Parts: sequence; structure tokens; C-alpha cells
Amino acid sequence: MSNKNKYYPKNADEILIDKLKEGKPEAFEEIYNRYWKKLLQFAILKTDSIEISKEIVQELFINLWERRSELEISNLEYYLFAATKYKIIKELKKKYKTESLSESTENYADNLPESSLETDELREKIAESINKLPTKTKEVFVKSRIENLSHKEISEALDVSQKAVEYHISQALKLLRMDLKNYLPLTILYYFF
Repeated sequence: MSNKNKYYPKNADEILIDKLKEGKPEAFEEIYNRYWKKLLQFAILKTDSIEISKEIVQELFINLWERRSELEISNLEYYLFAATKYKIIKELKKKYKTESLSESTENYADNLPESSLETDELREKIAESINKLPTKTKEVFVKSRIENLSHKEISEALDVSQKAVEYHISQALKLLRMDLKNYLPLTILYYFF
């Protein structure tokens, strides 16, 4: 693995994306090695099920490889976490339907985009919106919502107060809601952010 890192430095996700699109198995393997554990932990937090989470992450990487040539990815980490969120929502939608939960939950799930093209476009739009955030706000937001760090952990990592963390998250949510209001119903925005 250390040999691979020599070719794919830690911050070279753009190179990995290009190599993945060319069909290079070593690029796929590197992406897998970098992200599978984080994605699995994230899925477990959201689903409370190790088995379902393993299936979600496995399906994500299978889709990534199968659709590699057609994917437009500007931010690999964000794309993978957003794709995992969509798969979790899809899984919850199935679960909610089979358990006949409240009508409002079913309506929420029914508003989700069905086609992979719609979800890919949506992921890209969300990624673009996050990239438009002011630098510090974006950094705090990504650590909170993508990396799932607590306010305290973000505060320590970025050497800012917890109040500053709260402020930046609040600002990010406000800006994202405004930027994405035409793309997502507000209830879904609240789930994501």
C-alpha cells in the first residue's frame, strides 16, 4: 500500500478520479482503501446496522466501478459521502414502507429522486454549493456534516471556539438552503444538513 501512496499522494483525489475513469484497478483499490472504513462508520451511525451498512458501502463501490467512465466527480470525498447518504435514504425508504411508518415519513421518502441521473445531478449541485461557501465555513461544515466530527472535535482541530463552530455551521446551512431551494424540498435539506 505504501508503494501506491507514492503514486497517489494523500491530496491527489483528482488524479485518482482520472485514473478511475481510465479503468485503472489500482486507482479504484486506492479509493476503496482510503474511504471504505470512514463510509462504513458513517453508515453505521445513520442506520444502526452493521449488516445494512456493509451492504450499502459494498453497493456504493460496485456502482463506482461499474459507472466509472460516466461519472463527473469534482470532489471525491464529498461524492462518496453524498452517495452513501443517498443509499442510506433509499434503504430507510424501503424500511419505512415495509414497516408502514407515518404518512409524513413516507411522503418525505417519496420525494427523493429515483433515477441515478437525478441523484448524480443532485450530488453535483450540492457539491457545487458547498464549494461556494466561504473557506472557513466550508471547512467547518465539511468536518461536521461529512466527517461527522463533534463541535468540540472541530473546535480542537481548527483551533477555534465552539461558538465559532456553531456560527459557521449555521451560516453554511443558511447559505446552502438558499442555494439549493429549487433543487430539494426543505424537509430533505434538513435531513442532509
